[in-house]
Amino acid sequence: MRATLAFGSDGRLQSRIDDVGDHGSISEAVVEGGRLFTIASYEGGQGGSWERVVAFDLASGRELWREDVGNGTSGVDVLNVTDGRVTTVRTDWKYGDTLYVFDAATGDEDDDRAFRDHVVGYAGKLGDVLTHQDLVVAVRGSEGGGRPFSVYERW
Repeated sequence: MRATLAFGSDGRLQSRIDDVGDHGSISEAVVEGGRLFTIASYEGGQGGSWERVVAFDLASGRELWREDVGNGTSGVDVLNVTDGRVTTVRTDWKYGDTLYVFDAATGDEDDDRAFRDHVVGYAGKLGDVLTHQDLVVAVRGSEGGGRPFSVYERW
């Protein structure tokens, strides 16, 4: 079993956050402001797979909040944590992108909007999500070596 271990300034173990637990199975993680922000997948009640953003306190290992962001094939692969906001983009080859922005402290949803004009041939796994002021940049990988971008404005 894998886990995230947090150590105090004295070198002693403070907390352990298991990669698999009630929160789901962690696939991506970002550390910011004493917290671990993750993307975790889990099995839903009908047997389907779902994805969520989960925040943990590194000092105690306690889960602080969780928010569902899409089904298991929705392409929620990366997240960005800056300026007190957690940002991710769900991709869908048919329906385009959905932008999610959460308050990093509380998990309250600040933004949830769908952008139906998807980039043909580039939907799917994102390489990164970057932010600059109120802009969100979805960085897409491509087989031809190009790096197309989609830029969205956060509310």
